[in-house]
Amino acid sequence: MKNSIYVRFSLSALLMISLLSPLSVLAVGDGKKYFKEGMKAEYAEKWDTAVEHFAMAVAEDPRNPEYRLHYTRALFNASQMFMKLGTSQAANKDYAGAYLSFRKAYGYDPVNELAKAEMARMVRLQQAVLDGANPDEKQNKNAPDTDVKLVKTG
Repeated sequence: MKNSIYVRFSLSALLMISLLSPLSVLAVGDGKKYFKEGMKAEYAEKWDTAVEHFAMAVAEDPRNPEYRLHYTRALFNASQMFMKLGTSQAANKDYAGAYLSFRKAYGYDPVNELAKAEMARMVRLQQAVLDGANPDEKQNKNAPDTDVKLVKTG
């Protein structure tokens, strides 16, 4: 009788430990897995993917300065990557695509005022295309006549 109680107790304890063990492993993460994936993306210069992985690593271990440093660096580089992409799309007259790229750049780096200004410029250029105007021509109907004459002084 005593043996059956001991067996039941041992079996119950073993089942409880086995049921709770995956939860304890998932609850205590150190972000190493995500950091390694982020480093692979950083090495391949896939900055938007690196940002995602580093963000997950920082979420699991927010006090790790190395994770936060790489996350901040990836945010900046992702913004610059989309700025370059938007500039090349604008040069190819893909104003809608350029707008989306500049918007992504601004999303990664909200202090990037150039991305904000370029978004506004892409909207103006796209509107000029829709209106049938040539977006390459500078149109300012309110500007005075720009013929400047130099006058000799002295």
